Amino acid sequence: DNSVSNALDGVSVEDLNDRTLRQLGLPTNTKGVVVTDVAQGSPAEAANLQSGDVIQEVDHVRISNLNDFDRAMRRAPGHTVLLLVNRGGGTQYLAIEPQ
Repeated sequence: DNSVSNALDGVSVEDLNDRTLRQLGLPTNTKGVVVTDVAQGSPAEAANLQSGDVIQEVDHVRISNLNDFDRAMRRAPGHTVLLLVNRGGGTQYLAIEPQ
């Protein structure tokens, strides 16, 4: 298997909707994708990405929905990915390195 590993292997995300934003306590105009699952032992888990985190940027590209996220991921194989994550209303950058 010579496929290049991706820093976000093992991460499941979905589009934000009003219900999810309410559950997370975030403003309804928040953009991004919400992390629904992080696989144990994955690079993202090592970088402390958590379920409920909202990914708002991938490598300084704004993410509004799953299409944006998928496009950003196709550009990212094999190198460290810098995420802007909104966790509970506070934002932080997480650098995730492929294994």
